[in-house]
Amino acid sequence: MTRIEDFDQRQFELHMNSYQRRLEQSALQARAEQNALLTHPVTPYVRDLPYDTPVVPLYPAISYQVVAASQHGTSAVSCSVQDILSGDLSSFDHGHQDDIDSVTCIGDDLIFDGSIIRDAHDLDLFLSSERHFIHWSLPAHDLDRPKRKGCGFIRSSEGSIVFSACSHDRDHFIRAKRTHCWSLHCPDCMNDTALRNGARTQDRFDTYVHLVRKESGYTPTVSHWVVSPPQEFMKDAMQTLDSYQYVVRHIESQLMDCGAVGGDLVFHPWRQRADRWELSPHFHSLLFGYIDTKRFRRQNPGWVIKKIHAKQGVKSVKHTIGYLQTHCGLARVEVNPDTVDWDSLVLAHFIPGFNSGKDSDYSDEDYELLFQGKGRMVGDLSDMDWLEWTMSPLSADIHHRYWGCLSYASIVKVDSCRQYRIRLCSECRSYLRVYNGFSDTVGDYVRYIVDSPVMCFARNAPAVRAFILRFKSTLRENDLKLEDLIRMVPVAVTAFEFEDECIDLVMPGPFAEPDSFFIERQNRACGCSCSECDE
Repeated sequence: MTRIEDFDQRQFELHMNSYQRRLEQSALQARAEQNALLTHPVTPYVRDLPYDTPVVPLYPAISYQVVAASQHGTSAVSCSVQDILSGDLSSFDHGHQDDIDSVTCIGDDLIFDGSIIRDAHDLDLFLSSERHFIHWSLPAHDLDRPKRKGCGFIRSSEGSIVFSACSHDRDHFIRAKRTHCWSLHCPDCMNDTALRNGARTQDRFDTYVHLVRKESGYTPTVSHWVVSPPQEFMKDAMQTLDSYQYVVRHIESQLMDCGAVGGDLVFHPWRQRADRWELSPHFHSLLFGYIDTKRFRRQNPGWVIKKIHAKQGVKSVKHTIGYLQTHCGLARVEVNPDTVDWDSLVLAHFIPGFNSGKDSDYSDEDYELLFQGKGRMVGDLSDMDWLEWTMSPLSADIHHRYWGCLSYASIVKVDSCRQYRIRLCSECRSYLRVYNGFSDTVGDYVRYIVDSPVMCFARNAPAVRAFILRFKSTLRENDLKLEDLIRMVPVAVTAFEFEDECIDLVMPGPFAEPDSFFIERQNRACGCSCSECDE
């Protein structure tokens, strides 16, 4: 025991102060990690709720054929196969479909084993082609992915977390920094990915609304609908890529024929019951326009269509889509390498806009690399990730689809505006800083770049491009930026016009570091240079 005459009051106070600091750091770390791990309330249900069949969470398409045959007997399936193989398609009309589960029809077309058969030519293709079966799963069920992709908290050299916080008062804001693979398959990243996808969809909807408002002064409204095809038909149609896409296109055309203008379509293979996930395929769509439900049901007998919250409307596209994507169907389609046009993929890498849906121009980073004699503009392939480039075309993920007025063929990108921002605390407007562990008492400003695309309807794209090209070189002389010019164009829009009030500090020009430094960091953080990331 320490004698009273040997007691060192100063040393005791130092130990107590050190202990108090460790307690405070532990409390801050716990709060920062908790803030970073906040999830949508439905996420635990997606992860933990059991299924009604033992083959899930992965739903191999071919297994349904086996289950259907065992439930309904082999005679009906065998009979269907024999009739199809004989080339006699005349007997498969609407009146004969009730007793045949392996053959279904939509309109005048037949779907057998997940393939569309309209005539003898389609039958020959069916017999000779390799069908691309789909594997369906719910989000957050690739349990090994976080370890494979390195998802988790970022830690400093001392072992504590890297976090961003308000430089004035950490009670205002504190959040641990994380690495993400940004995949809905990942149990650690699914929640943040769904919310990020919801924010991107919100931007797409807002773009359309503001384009229409600029052109006509009319403000279109959004509604939420559920479309449920006949269940046995859809369980068969979801087996292969061709038949699934055929049903999707049919739903889109029928919605537009009954009054819709366009929207976003999300497929849900399962419905949530009280104690399980039940295989019950249906579609959700947030859309613009009014739906004539009587006409839809008359043209699609046996189908169910319903408006969600008919009297309330959609309060937030971002949160609705984020919620829908927490339990949407994720389709994995394996692609035959012989069917991939590798030459066009190489050309698409060097020539923006070569393939539809790609950027139509070189990026600022491409021009920066050009001055260094690097990059794709000079044919440089030194930075190419060949494994990723090769593997990416050999599989495809499907979980939602823009259609009609929101499709990529309807609204196109013609240019891009860039802003340089420093993030501020929403409570006190002090700077947010990133701290490299709790021993870092200075931190660094949270600086980021926002690229906002200039969007317009495809029919106006040539005129908008010509207008920008004509006046872009004179903007600096008139102390204007590109976003100022676009505000004056009645047929084009940028997200800067309709984004929520920006509390962050917008810099008058670039940061001291090259743009590529921030772009690369933001790509690692959230997959793109956007305002949702904290980097």
